[in-house]
Formats: sequence, C-alpha cells, structure tokens
Amino acid sequence: MLLAPNTAWKTAKADRAALLIDMEAYFDAAMEAMSRAKHSVHLLNWAFEANTLFHPEPGGGGPDSDRIGNFLIALAKNPEIDVRVLCWKSAMPVAATQHFFPFMDRKAFAGTKVKFVLDGKLPIGACHHQKMIVIDDAIAFCGGGDIGPDRWDTPEHLDDNPRREKTRRDNEGALFISANRSRAARPAHGLVLLDRPT
Repeated sequence: MLLAPNTAWKTAKADRAALLIDMEAYFDAAMEAMSRAKHSVHLLNWAFEANTLFHPEPGGGGPDSDRIGNFLIALAKNPEIDVRVLCWKSAMPVAATQHFFPFMDRKAFAGTKVKFVLDGKLPIGACHHQKMIVIDDAIAFCGGGDIGPDRWDTPEHLDDNPRREKTRRDNEGALFISANRSRAARPAHGLVLLDRPT
C-alpha cells in the first residue's frame, strides 16, 4: 500500500497508464518515447549496461546504433535535451555477474554529453533498486526492468531465445512495466532523478 510519507515519498494520480509485459515491448515503447524527447531523458536503474540492444538479432548481435548507450549519446548531442543516467554503484561480486556495468558504463559515457552518475550513498549492504525512465517530466516507465542484454525477453519466455544474451545467472521471467503520463505526477518523476549531484 502506498501511503506518503510512510511507504512512499509521494503519490499522485495518473490520468493514463499502460501495462507492458516483457522487455521486448518495454524497449520498443521506451525507444520510441525517448526518440520524441524535447527536453529531458532521465534513467534510474539498479543495473544498466550501455551495450544493450533495443532489438537484438539472433546470436545477440545488432548494429551499434541500436545499443542504448549509443542511442543516449546521440540524443545528448542535441543541446536542448538533458540526458542523465543514475545507476547503483554495485558491489564488486554483483558487478562481476553483470559485465562489470559500473566500470563499463563510466567508460562508455566518458567525454559525452550524457550525465552518468553512480549512486553509492547507501547504508552498508543496501542497494538502490529503482528502475525508471522519465521523459520530459511527461511520461515515465516504472517497474522491474533493468537495462541489460540478459533481460531482453518476449511473451514466449523461451529459455534458449537466440536473441537474448546469457549471463552467469538465470534469466528472469515476465517483467511488468507501467507508463504514466499524469500531469499531476510529472513533477515527482523528475525530482527523483534530479536530487542527485552530477
């Protein structure tokens, strides 16, 4: 139950919402929405791998322009669009299971207009586990989807889908994501991400 300020920082009513199941639908919707950004694209993730493909081909390959890191770098070249990524500064044992994403992401975004920040201001043993994309403070994707090549999935949930990259851990099943275009909720979306130093 969401009760501000006890179980939630803020609550707001959404004028419209949609449920996206599986990362294939999430990546398609997120890419389309980010492509239409006019002012800001802010991502908040537990894990974020810049080399993740929006539309992986069999074997896990695809064009570099389809990789989310390159996509965000291209968006950030527009001086009108503020692109930020806030990601958990993962503990080394966890980072090792996810291609050392904190280090690889820092390298991927170095020297670009993307503002990439690792969040390590947490109690010992804790992690931030939010997963969110906020575009122009007008639409938000929130839910259980990390950005990683092993997270891509379809409604068929094939264990050996040739389009999904495997890691050392088992792949997850369905991921539920919601998109929110509520005018009342807009200020709260952006504040979650902007309340961190860059």
